[in-house]
Amino acid sequence: LSPDETTLYVVNDYDDDSLIKIDISGPTPVITELVSEEDFPTQVTDKERFITTAPNGDIILVDEETEDIFRVTPEGVVSIFLDEDDIEAILTSDDYDPTGGIDFDLDGNFFIAQSEPPSSIIKWTVDNKDLGTIDTNSGVVFADEDSIQSDLGLPDTTVEFLGGFTFVPVIQEDPRVIPEPT
Repeated sequence: LSPDETTLYVVNDYDDDSLIKIDISGPTPVITELVSEEDFPTQVTDKERFITTAPNGDIILVDEETEDIFRVTPEGVVSIFLDEDDIEAILTSDDYDPTGGIDFDLDGNFFIAQSEPPSSIIKWTVDNKDLGTIDTNSGVVFADEDSIQSDLGLPDTTVEFLGGFTFVPVIQEDPRVIPEPT
């Protein structure tokens, strides 16, 4: 969903992968193809279920086949956001599986929950929130299977991140507002 909540983005993973743009601002949705499979810089594409929106409104999606992460502007310009080598350099294994999902927190930091053993959550810090960029050299394992097992007291439990995650904003009361008397 775009930051102004007027456009819904959907990945089509059928014969030809594509990113579909649905304008939901009016009474009738207007559906267009934003980018097709040929617009991506890799030959093999499998953009299945890993998609989020950057703070600036760009669409971020994972190619499950190459495991590269792409940025697509609302105008349809495609570029690489992070490549597989950038991600795997942070991990202790030589492979990662993004099936846990991707998302940005409210500060603009980027996260991947990956399930390739050992499962982990990787974090990159924001570079420029207004541009939706991250510091590609800041990636660290934020939480891993061992720390989760230890913190939850579940030493023999397998931790596998599947199905996605999201950040929920905390709504705080304005301390300047004086409550009405009861």
